Amino acid sequence: MKHMKHLKTFENHNKPDSWIIPLKDEDLDMPVFQDIPDIRDKVKEGDIVIGVWFLSGFDAFLLKIDNVQVDGLGCGTDDCWYGIESAWGVFDPKEYDLHTDKKIDLIIAANKYNL
Repeated sequence: MKHMKHLKTFENHNKPDSWIIPLKDEDLDMPVFQDIPDIRDKVKEGDIVIGVWFLSGFDAFLLKIDNVQVDGLGCGTDDCWYGIESAWGVFDPKEYDLHTDKKIDLIIAANKYNL
């Protein structure tokens, strides 16, 4: 998929082991998440997923999963850890793309991530 090409460029430029990209509500088709399966039981370190948390509303991120022994699988910023066990849902970006016109690669390309 195109977005995987963009993400490889992002990874090669920044060389992170894991990363997290916020996704804006207006860029997503949120009802799709009720129609596609949650994959948290199949996720492993290095996978790229869409994670959705219910914090002060729904917060969605495209993230590359890391495995921190103390915190488990998830991804973190300097301020916060987003563990998949506490997520509202964890979804496959390819499955999401099959159900909407708001494709992940278009969302990524529209933002400034040195892609």
